[in-house]
This record gives sequence, structure tokens and C-alpha cells, in this order.
Amino acid sequence: MKERRQVVWTRRNVSTTECPKSYVTATSQTLLDAYYLWSRLGAGGVWSLEPRMADAFVILQEAVNGEIIESKVT
Repeated sequence: MKERRQVVWTRRNVSTTECPKSYVTATSQTLLDAYYLWSRLGAGGVWSLEPRMADAFVILQEAVNGEIIESKVT
């Protein structure tokens, strides 16, 4: 019989049985820090960024927008 593992973290429709902190790499932490500074210093266009960073920033901005919308609904 398969062992049933307990959920340790959940957010809306996403959950995990492992600590999500272990999935944060040094690269992802660098991108998060860069996004934070970019958004606080005026969030210029993504066109001037390196492609990987621009992609990460677009994904992060969509996540932030989703959180803002969700906070207004609940």
C-alpha cells in the first residue's frame, strides 16, 4: 500500500508534501531580489532586460497581480 504523505504547504489550488523552501535556488532568489528592486524603483519596461530576467519578471508580475485581485475578492 502506498504511504500517504501529509500536506505541509498549500496556497489556493497548489499544495505540496515537501517544504517549498527547498525549491528556491540561489538563481531564483537572485531573480526575486532583482524583481523587488525593479518594481520598487519604477518598473521600467521589460524590453531593456535580459530575456531570462524579463521572462521571470513577467511571471512574477502576473503572480503579484493575481494576489492583488484575490485579496480584493476575499
